[in-house]
Amino acid sequence: MLTNSKNLLTILMAVLLLVSMLVFLYCFKDYGHLNVRVVDAYTLMPLKGAKVIIPDVHMAAESDNTGSCVFTGIPIRKNILHYRLIQYDWGECTVIATAAGYRPTVILNTRVDKDKMRSGPTVYMFPEEQDDIPVAPIVESPDMEWIIKLVEKYSR
Repeated sequence: MLTNSKNLLTILMAVLLLVSMLVFLYCFKDYGHLNVRVVDAYTLMPLKGAKVIIPDVHMAAESDNTGSCVFTGIPIRKNILHYRLIQYDWGECTVIATAAGYRPTVILNTRVDKDKMRSGPTVYMFPEEQDDIPVAPIVESPDMEWIIKLVEKYSR
């Protein structure tokens, strides 16, 4: 009987420790937020009903009448290739947008700032046309201050 009580107590303590660790990791993880806007690339009119996906964290939303959709709680994930060169405090994610009659747009290295709602990026959707590229790829540049530090560090 005493052995069973000890085993049960050990299991309960292990479960409590595991739950405590998960709560600690969740509560102290850094997050950012994006307010993505989707527009027609030629008219700049908002596109309602576009599907916007952040595949890195399995998030998706549909744009509203203003072409906007909000993503909250995006974990700050650093691009390890850039971070090794010069450290920084923002994260990056991938944004994919699709809409009927438009070719998909992919924005790589989309900046996500810790504890901030970023107004952007704006996704410019191009109408589907024959003999055209199937996807519009875009790469967002790192912060200019970071680029200057990179050049200063490696150009000496």
